[in-house]
Amino acid sequence: MKAAAGWKEGNGGPPGEERRQEGSSASAGAASADAMGKGEAVEPGAVETAEPGTAEAAAARSMAGEEASVSAAESLPAGVLPEEGDEEAKVGKSALRELLRNRGYVTLLLASVISRFGDSLDSIAYSWMVYELTGSKALMGILFGVNALPNLLFGPFAGVLVDRWPNKPILIVSDLVRGSLVCTTALLFFTGSLQAWHLFVLTILQSTMETLCSPAEKSLIPDLVSKRSLLAANSYLSTASRISELAGLGAAGVIIALLGISGSILVDGFTFLGSAVILLIGLTRLAPKSGGGEKLTPSHYLHMMKEGLLLIRRNRLLLAAVVTAAFVNFCLVPFNVLIPAYSKDVLQAGPTGLSLLSGGLTVGMIAGGLWMGARGSRYAGSRLIATGLIVIGAMYALLTGTFYLPQAARLAAAVAACFVIGAAVPLAGTPLTVMLQDKTPRAMMGRVMALLSMLCCSAMPLGGWFTAALADLMPMAGFFLIMGGLIVASAVLFRRSTRAF
Repeated sequence: MKAAAGWKEGNGGPPGEERRQEGSSASAGAASADAMGKGEAVEPGAVETAEPGTAEAAAARSMAGEEASVSAAESLPAGVLPEEGDEEAKVGKSALRELLRNRGYVTLLLASVISRFGDSLDSIAYSWMVYELTGSKALMGILFGVNALPNLLFGPFAGVLVDRWPNKPILIVSDLVRGSLVCTTALLFFTGSLQAWHLFVLTILQSTMETLCSPAEKSLIPDLVSKRSLLAANSYLSTASRISELAGLGAAGVIIALLGISGSILVDGFTFLGSAVILLIGLTRLAPKSGGGEKLTPSHYLHMMKEGLLLIRRNRLLLAAVVTAAFVNFCLVPFNVLIPAYSKDVLQAGPTGLSLLSGGLTVGMIAGGLWMGARGSRYAGSRLIATGLIVIGAMYALLTGTFYLPQAARLAAAVAACFVIGAAVPLAGTPLTVMLQDKTPRAMMGRVMALLSMLCCSAMPLGGWFTAALADLMPMAGFFLIMGGLIVASAVLFRRSTRAF
């Protein structure tokens, strides 16, 4: 069972200078990253107070780089060049070709596509299974809340482990465990042995593995591609996942009709196992992580968690990115919660309208992701993020206008607005991901990304409670207008706080 997707698409981890060109070894890339830090100009002596090679030294380099005055290309987020010209055009045209020649990246792309197809199929089959098993509409909501608990409770702890353990075993073991749990669910349902308490236990176990797997997966891209390819790599990976999800949703009805609910859930389990096999074969020569052989004591564990929190608090860019992502997720919750009622009561289109709105959103995300991969590197990262957020907030607020259109025009206008919102999501989310990858020290990427995931996840239930508390007191149009305006305001604040980047 998957939680509903929000705006943030975090992939963590620093690329260093040019982490690796095609054909170079991963160990050479790691050495380059450790030697050159974050590709930022650092004042002399800025890191001399920290022991070389430690997380403290990495944090000091990151903070010193934030305060230094630089004008070279390294001061920009990864994948964003300082000025337009022939080099930009060359990067945009060759990025996809370069990525498709990268075995590690293609491996991650294929594994993600297979897994996302299964997830989208499972999202339909699982809902039907729960309703057939219990007859309770409320139980899905309870399971959704339970699904978020491991991320909220264990996220920071998982981040420490991700910073210590190699990414490849984490990803493979997580896929194997989750695949086994999903197959177990399917077999229990097929044999008539599945009970409600099984759902809660299996959901918690799957979500716990997701909490460990997610920051590991998000931190892997900078180890696989060069710094200049980060923006395109994140864009195309996200776009391919969206296309796979759309295909899974389209195929769900046919697969459920042919195989039944238990068979469809079993297919999802096999996609996890297939993903594990692809990662096992395709991921080779990844850079080792520092400190992985040292014994992790409770005091050291807590110290590493504190390091991650201090890095975000002291680094203005990381703090702005994390807070903005969490706040935007909070503001988008009313849209996700109220959209069925909006389709039924305002658009008078029922489930068909809801499908069209979701389709417009997804197609917009695909279009925006393709554009970002091809041309996004021509623009400054902070400007793209602010522009994307302004578009999302403005269209969110403008949905209020559909309340006053003629009935025949409402559905078309709403679908168009959802398409624009979807197209703006990668416009904002992908550069933010790359910015975090560029500014987060490699030794701390797991902790930063896990904390980001935890905050964004916690924003969703908070937004749900906020919506539930005011749903009967505030008209739907008021929700859309206020939340859209808040997103626009967050974009302005983010741009002001990151203007130097």
